[in-house]
Amino acid sequence: MLRTPREVRHVLAYVLRNPQRHGIHQARPAPDPFTSGAWFDGWKGVPTALRFAGGEPPVARARTWLLSIGWRRHGLVPLRVLVPGGR
Repeated sequence: MLRTPREVRHVLAYVLRNPQRHGIHQARPAPDPFTSGAWFDGWKGVPTALRFAGGEPPVARARTWLLSIGWRRHGLVPLRVLVPGGR
């Protein structure tokens, strides 16, 4: 169970940048196409006008403080980020 904002941020970075963790590098920074990262509103340095996907997101909105607001205390997630965990 995730209990702190820092833990949640690490998990978000881990899941949304999973290909980078496995040594798969994209030519341009972009969310992992196999996640809901295109609808994620916590990317650092991505203007609101430049979102990656339109339409309804395939996942429900976060309903808890920890998932919707709390994790942001530790910063937004850059598209290029070293994620926790080794190879």
